[in-house]
Amino acid sequence: PWNINYRGVRRDYYVAELFNESTAEPDFSSSKLPVDTSGFSTKLLLNFDTDKKSDRGWDVVDNQGYAISFENKKLRFSSKISSSFVMIAGANVDVLSDFSFEAKIKCQVVTRTDQFGIVFGSNNDESVDVEYLNINNDRKMYTGNRNCYSFYTQLSKNEIRENAENKLKIVKKGSMQYYFINDVYVYCTETSVTSQGDKFGFMVPGNAVLWLDDFKIAIKTSQL
Repeated sequence: PWNINYRGVRRDYYVAELFNESTAEPDFSSSKLPVDTSGFSTKLLLNFDTDKKSDRGWDVVDNQGYAISFENKKLRFSSKISSSFVMIAGANVDVLSDFSFEAKIKCQVVTRTDQFGIVFGSNNDESVDVEYLNINNDRKMYTGNRNCYSFYTQLSKNEIRENAENKLKIVKKGSMQYYFINDVYVYCTETSVTSQGDKFGFMVPGNAVLWLDDFKIAIKTSQL
């Protein structure tokens, strides 16, 4: 799409290379992970294997917009409206710090192009500043911020399993975010969240059913 490489470090590189062909290739030009993403310690783990409140994350509720239940040791979210939901909860981890965030997701959607995934950000005031890593059953991945008109990036990724459970992961280090799908590094970009917050969750398309498992947030050991 038109906007894939024209922001942040990618825009800076392309402008520099336009006027100087000898500009060194940047880290993001390689398919290899450019940083060390080890050294994180689990802060929150929801695997929905027990009936304890601490393992549930979200309340079991049935209202006009959606229904939440637990099925086969997974959280089941069923949407009743046509627009997408962003379900977030406090995790006591600052989104401006270095963290690792992952979850396993399966989604029964209306169309192959419907997006679902994981989100994090801040909603300390009336505006919700939320970053996302979404996928769909057309094997596309998307990154962006809900405050923006459209996604930042759309990529085709064979690592995505159609109509099956996928493990999504974001590792934030400094100002950069590194994305993984089913334990394979797939992309990196800058974070655009600018305010402190501790909200982590998931995105569900309209009239879809999503199953969530192994929802885990970790922080750098030095931050413990």
